[in-house]
Amino acid sequence: SLESVLAGGAERARAIASGTLAEVRRYGDPSAFWGYPNAAAISPDGVHLAAGRNGNPRLSVHKVADGATLSQADSPTGDLVARSLTFLGADVFGVLNDWPAGRFYLWRVAGATLPTSAIDLTPPGSATALEPLTITGRLTLADGTAPGAQQLAVTRTLPDDTTATLAPVTTAADGTFSVTDTPPAGGSVRYEVAWDGNADYRGSSASVTVSVDKRSSVLTLTGPTTGEAGRRLRLSGTLTLDGGAPSPPATLAVYRTIYNNRLGGITDRLADVVTDSRGGFRVTDTPSQGGRYLYEVRWAGSGAYEAASADHEVSVTSTASQLSAIVEQPAYAGESFWVAGGVSFDVGSCVGPTTIHVTRQIGSGPVEQRPNLTTDEVCSFRFDDVVALPGEVFYTFTWDGDATHRGSTTTVSGTVQKQPSYVQAAAEDPYLRSGQRPTISGVVAGSRTG
Repeated sequence: SLESVLAGGAERARAIASGTLAEVRRYGDPSAFWGYPNAAAISPDGVHLAAGRNGNPRLSVHKVADGATLSQADSPTGDLVARSLTFLGADVFGVLNDWPAGRFYLWRVAGATLPTSAIDLTPPGSATALEPLTITGRLTLADGTAPGAQQLAVTRTLPDDTTATLAPVTTAADGTFSVTDTPPAGGSVRYEVAWDGNADYRGSSASVTVSVDKRSSVLTLTGPTTGEAGRRLRLSGTLTLDGGAPSPPATLAVYRTIYNNRLGGITDRLADVVTDSRGGFRVTDTPSQGGRYLYEVRWAGSGAYEAASADHEVSVTSTASQLSAIVEQPAYAGESFWVAGGVSFDVGSCVGPTTIHVTRQIGSGPVEQRPNLTTDEVCSFRFDDVVALPGEVFYTFTWDGDATHRGSTTTVSGTVQKQPSYVQAAAEDPYLRSGQRPTISGVVAGSRTG
């Protein structure tokens, strides 16, 4: 009996016997399809069925006799217009509606009814940037045979998504071929090989991703191991790639970390440096204080070469000293408060006892010379003071220095507050009769002194 193909209302296209209207067959694997059929066409010779969908894949081509799937295709853009499929030779055509753009397109699926072909690719075991690698493969037809000598297109995609078309390759009689390339960068490099097909077989493509190692880079940094605060330091180094200078010149980042009694480890970025024609560079710096200076030079690397870093340490001496002090807060007028401080160096410890000169100024009053202080064995001091009236008090401390370090001076201040006070009051008799005089007693006192 004759059969006709109906679309819609089911997850797959169905063949219905025209005489009995009984379902004869369904086309396609439901697990591989999404959506519902919306178009169908039979080839002029009655051998093939093109089934379109409002889901994915947009088109599948089957053998009418047994339902075998020959090919599937997704539309490049837009939705398949219902009842728009037709055959022309081995090709299937349809109309696509790109509704966001308000346009219709003619869609051609070339060789949709032809038998398939397949390309298998085997990547190399290892690969390195700027060195040749070889990918082997084979082109086979649906029946397992080879189509003889066939030209294949090859494209390469680098990790930054840059795509290049490589020289085509030709298969041997048994379908085997090899692709040789020198990748310009490391990382995941994807190679795609494609065959356009012929009049009897549909084309195919395959891709393989090769993990390409970057090449090693060598970065050095040398210089003096000792220095002095206030005097310029000069360091030098080289960046070499495969024994030569980078071309174009490379820009290097320079970092400096200072460890001493004052900073404890502070990192700053200095001015970048650029390699010269031999890959050399220079770093200059003038330390402002003593300590352990760690200089580090970093290169971010390139597409073909690994990043690199190098460091160099310099011990910087200093004759500077620092005086520091604090005033107890809060401090109150007429009440004793403490003042403490000490002498310190950028590197190493001050050894006491030693003498500190002191002046004091209360508010805008005159500067008073106070008795000298004698520090303890680590050059620290502490004393008590009393100021009669509230206001700002300033202390200036001076150390004359010693045989190894220069003297230093510092001024600190503190606020002397009024004594806090409070008021208490109570009635002798909280319950009064009409005409009775109230009696209230209380006290005004300093909350700290009573």
